[in-house]
Amino acid sequence: PGVPIYFLIGNHDARLESYLATKAPELLDVEEFHLDKLLHAENFTVLKDTVLVKMGKLAVTHGHKLLRGFFSPVNPARGAFLRAKQSTLIGHLHKVSTHSETTINNKVITCYSTGCLCELNPDYNPFANNFSHGFAHVRFDQGGKFTVKNIQMVDGEIVN
Repeated sequence: PGVPIYFLIGNHDARLESYLATKAPELLDVEEFHLDKLLHAENFTVLKDTVLVKMGKLAVTHGHKLLRGFFSPVNPARGAFLRAKQSTLIGHLHKVSTHSETTINNKVITCYSTGCLCELNPDYNPFANNFSHGFAHVRFDQGGKFTVKNIQMVDGEIVN
């Protein structure tokens, strides 16, 4: 109770507005078709996919705006590092991964890619997609320091 909840739009969520804009633009202004209404978001805030969320010094984004096109790395966290050049947490690729590098000034930059809580073999990508279940737990203090537990699940059980 009392903790704010934010829903960061991802590529699948953004499809609704894109679909309406191209197929039924007259419905874009109808409140019942707004994502926050469809999600019954009275108790949380919906953030557009163009917003870069900051949890202390950790940048958080869905990932589809960061890693797209031909840029689909084997290690999504390393891909996020190569693009963001700062500690970042992403979703989008449905794969638990972590990548750290140390700068010339001995600053450690760590990027994280979370697993998903959805079907591992969806109809749009049923074979050899390398998806994994998981989620992240983030704590941060007033000074911006953060800790991330990038948690993987196998067969419904937490494995790390």
